[in-house]
Amino acid sequence: MKCLAGILICTLVLCSCSGGTVQPIVIDLSKPTETPTPTPPTPTPTAVPPPAPTLAPQPTAPPEPPSAPTPEPTRATVAPPPAPAAAAARPEETVEGQLAAFNRHDLDGFLGFFAPDAVVYDFPDRVRARGIGEIRVRYAREFSEAPSARATLVRRIVQGDVVIEQQDVAGLAAGGISSVTTISEVRAGKIRRMWLVRS
Repeated sequence: MKCLAGILICTLVLCSCSGGTVQPIVIDLSKPTETPTPTPPTPTPTAVPPPAPTLAPQPTAPPEPPSAPTPEPTRATVAPPPAPAAAAARPEETVEGQLAAFNRHDLDGFLGFFAPDAVVYDFPDRVRARGIGEIRVRYAREFSEAPSARATLVRRIVQGDVVIEQQDVAGLAAGGISSVTTISEVRAGKIRRMWLVRS
């Protein structure tokens, strides 16, 4: 207010010095000057997003009727492979089994190691028995005449299908111990030919 009054006094002095007539200016300082109240800025309207579109309800498919259980596929029955044929015994196993049956006096077991058409020789080429029938008769008589006869293996040589054994035979009807060498030709687990060499 003091600054405003000073400006007015300076204006009056300048006007009086120029000689002009000065019209009085009445200023009422009793009323305070109203300071305009600043108008608050109008808020900018915030953009409102459009409402989300409402989806129409989808039609619900009727439930499917329960289906019958699917039968399991029938598996074809596969026949098991045929059992492999028993491997033929080695030649020495055949001759060893024949010797064991001889010592038991098991005639049928003993003959089971011979082929049906086997031939037994007195070395070198004299036929003692031909065929399983004659071999049965020959050894049935020997078992009957010497029920305690027993052969003991001394040594054995195997050469391919041929087995050579030296045996000591005790309990024969003639008494004492007889040394016998047997030469057996074995094919497919059976004795086909046998030579006896007696001392």
